[in-house]
Amino acid sequence: MLKPKHSLATKIKESRIISVIADKIKALPDYKSYKGEKELLVYILQLINYELDPKKYPTIDKAGLMLQIFQVVFDVKLTDEEEQTLSDDILFIMENNLIKEVSILSKSFYRIGEMFKKKPK
Repeated sequence: MLKPKHSLATKIKESRIISVIADKIKALPDYKSYKGEKELLVYILQLINYELDPKKYPTIDKAGLMLQIFQVVFDVKLTDEEEQTLSDDILFIMENNLIKEVSILSKSFYRIGEMFKKKPK
């Protein structure tokens, strides 16, 4: 089977990350009440770090991906003001190192755990 390359592979990876993380957020009890919470933003950015290998996909913008996930999870079209506020919050979180770098070992354990969580079809 042929594997997609370059920009097509990046788009496929982005859409997979968006759907995986959106499903995890929607699985939280009463997730809509966390819409304006910075804690949710930190959680989503941590999930992005676990799912994304920056060396393999250096062109994927984490902040842009975060905005897309936010729109999918809450099923809204953000206004320019809301988008700017979210972007500022994301920038604050990234600049103040509230997101820890994930080691390769941690990512491996995370992915192995995710494999066992998958439901058989």
